[in-house]
Amino acid sequence: MSDSFKITYSWERRPAPLRFDAEDYVDVNALVLCLERFLAIYTGQFAVHINDLDLHFDLRPDLSTIFEELPDVLKALTSDTEAPVELYFYEQGTDLTFWLERQANTISIRFTKGPSVGKQFADLPEATFSVPANEFLDEWIRFAQAVLDVLLALQTDLASDESYQEYRNRLLNLQSVN
Repeated sequence: MSDSFKITYSWERRPAPLRFDAEDYVDVNALVLCLERFLAIYTGQFAVHINDLDLHFDLRPDLSTIFEELPDVLKALTSDTEAPVELYFYEQGTDLTFWLERQANTISIRFTKGPSVGKQFADLPEATFSVPANEFLDEWIRFAQAVLDVLLALQTDLASDESYQEYRNRLLNLQSVN
């Protein structure tokens, strides 16, 4: 039996933006810099829903810990995996790893809690969840595209940046493979 999988998200402008100085970010591309600017201006969360299990993450810092690697993780899950694929939310207070494996049209998800796991994840079940691969991939792609859309609205010249174009194209390619 398959579990259902969904990602929900929301954000709103902070009453007062957090300090943001582009000079503080060395060797990051324009897309990541814009993401950090977005996280300074907006507050919000995203939630991963697997049946009745709801895992809530803050945009800042949790989104920034997985955003760059997300296309690689999703690409690895477009076909059967030989070893688990890791999606690691490494921020102290989250410290949660998703171990993902694909066989045929199913993605199995299990969690590992690190030593600095937050209390919101302390009681996660030790179970392995099996979700339809198309639901899993579609939800993550939809979420990542929503983030790209808000980044583009925040900084319209991002559309001509190579890092933005590459990320967007990778998501579009994932959609066509899925």
